[in-house]
Amino acid sequence: MFDTSHPQSVQVQDPGFMSTTFGFFALALLVTAGGTFAGFSLMSSNPALFTNPMIFYGAVVVELILVFTSHAWSRNLPFGYGMFALFSFLSGFTLVPILAMAGAAGGATLIVKALISSVSVFAAAALYGWVTQRNLQGMGGFLMLALIGVIIMSILGIFFPWNNSMEIGVSAFTIALFAGFTMYDVQRLQRSETLNPLLAAISLYLNFINLFTSMLRLLIALNNRD
Repeated sequence: MFDTSHPQSVQVQDPGFMSTTFGFFALALLVTAGGTFAGFSLMSSNPALFTNPMIFYGAVVVELILVFTSHAWSRNLPFGYGMFALFSFLSGFTLVPILAMAGAAGGATLIVKALISSVSVFAAAALYGWVTQRNLQGMGGFLMLALIGVIIMSILGIFFPWNNSMEIGVSAFTIALFAGFTMYDVQRLQRSETLNPLLAAISLYLNFINLFTSMLRLLIALNNRD
């Protein structure tokens, strides 16, 4: 999703590169689960805190700052590992509202469906990006333009809420978008000479988390239509 090369980069052909990258990716998901658990624990013990959306807005702002400064802090190890863990934890914390909404709409079953669907789409996209002989690197510009469009629409949706059908359409498009990013990033991992494994893991992680949240929104919208 973003350039992953800088002085801490290693040879992609190094046998340990892929295991390191996916190890960071798995660790991020584990820490995210911890952040989600902490968020729900805080909500159950201090429900009044969650009536103030500024808590989550603040967490989202910090999360975004960590993403956009990742090139800087990932160069400074082991400090970068701490920032990586903090980013993953905050990502899990900010998942609490959408997970609570999904639970209210369809219970744990809906969340499990979204998780299984997201893993399936991510795995299929990653496999395609790895095995295809087609050069996907030309997709980068289109994917970034589409992402900017989705961000603008999401911001507008805060002030001008759209109907259920629009939510279904935007969510489905966003799922396709991050499936495309996954194919693009995995092929880049395979074909680039040097990449930073920590930044590569962040890129894959962002693809998966956005797939998951978009899948949740899609299933919630479909459930509300019934």
